[in-house]
Amino acid sequence: MTATQLAGYLARRTYALASTTRPGGRPHAAPTLFSAYAEAFWLPTVAGAARLGNVRAHPWLALSILEGEHDSHAAVLTEGPAEVLATAPDEVRRITELRNRGGGLDWAAAWIRLTPQRLFSFAEVGSVVVAE
Repeated sequence: MTATQLAGYLARRTYALASTTRPGGRPHAAPTLFSAYAEAFWLPTVAGAARLGNVRAHPWLALSILEGEHDSHAAVLTEGPAEVLATAPDEVRRITELRNRGGGLDWAAAWIRLTPQRLFSFAEVGSVVVAE
């Protein structure tokens, strides 16, 4: 994807699959709400979520944002160092509340910030991303 296509794709996607490593080394994957801001991905997280302990034990996260099937699919795959934060900047909270259809974020007990070290994006020629 071009930079413009990537920005548009991320702006209209709301959920991703977050993959972490459990303290014992087994993989863990779970859907998550996300926002992109200031060259990072921000994931609001409920208290007690497995991924919080996972990131604390192994501070690395992979995020997969997929859409479509066959001749009309797109994907963004990214990975990098991650950290658990008690809160997010006000602008991240504002963006994420809008992405959550105006829903509050009272449930967000912590935030995970992923700083992409690698990012791969792809859009099939027939996909909505390329057609726009």
